[in-house]
Amino acid sequence: MKSNFFSSSSILKNFLIFNFIVFLVLGVFTYLYLKAIKPNLIKNRSEQHSIIINNTSEHINRLKVEFTKESATEFFLSSTATNISFAISETII
Repeated sequence: MKSNFFSSSSILKNFLIFNFIVFLVLGVFTYLYLKAIKPNLIKNRSEQHSIIINNTSEHINRLKVEFTKESATEFFLSSTATNISFAISETII
């Protein structure tokens, strides 16, 4: 019956059925792959973020920046803040 079904149907119908089966299989494999890889990707990304946060806080502590309104304004307007932003952006890239 299957051979009769495929031989009697049009070329377009055969093409669509074949593509549906192929993309269904590819979709299942992609889903399984991403399900297996996703936790590792999140772990690596969060490790990178914690390194950046630690480096930034160590740099601010080393510069002895006080957290008052005046000192924060002075710090962010200085070239030191620009250097920190540049270092963070290079680390992310």
